[in-house]
Amino acid sequence: MQRFILAFLFLSIGCLFTNAQAEKLNDTTALSGLHDAKAVFLVNMRNPAAVDHLVRVIGLTRKQLLQQKVTPHFIVVFIGPDVAFLTKDRRGIPYTEERDIAGIQGEIQKLSQKGIQFQACAWRYTVWTYPSAC
Repeated sequence: MQRFILAFLFLSIGCLFTNAQAEKLNDTTALSGLHDAKAVFLVNMRNPAAVDHLVRVIGLTRKQLLQQKVTPHFIVVFIGPDVAFLTKDRRGIPYTEERDIAGIQGEIQKLSQKGIQFQACAWRYTVWTYPSAC
């Protein structure tokens, strides 16, 4: 029993050390010499909670690039059924997903004001730019 407790204690300390190391890691070397960063994100998850998380991560990535003096140029394209997460029409969307969808729409509105482009591509490849699609 004592060996189990000691092993658990050492593993716990190792995990704490690993987490502390992860916080110190940065991408300064990878970004050295860059002034601009361009990215296109394709959103086709069919899961509003995952899309909400992704949109927040895109915003965080933008913020971190700016802190390192790299100008981000991001385009986020919603395709397929995920386009429904952008519309005001909530027909067919379960009540349990409405909070995540409201989060997606709120975050998109904030990020679009900061220069991130959001586009919706419908099934017939018609393209709109947010917020005109809403």
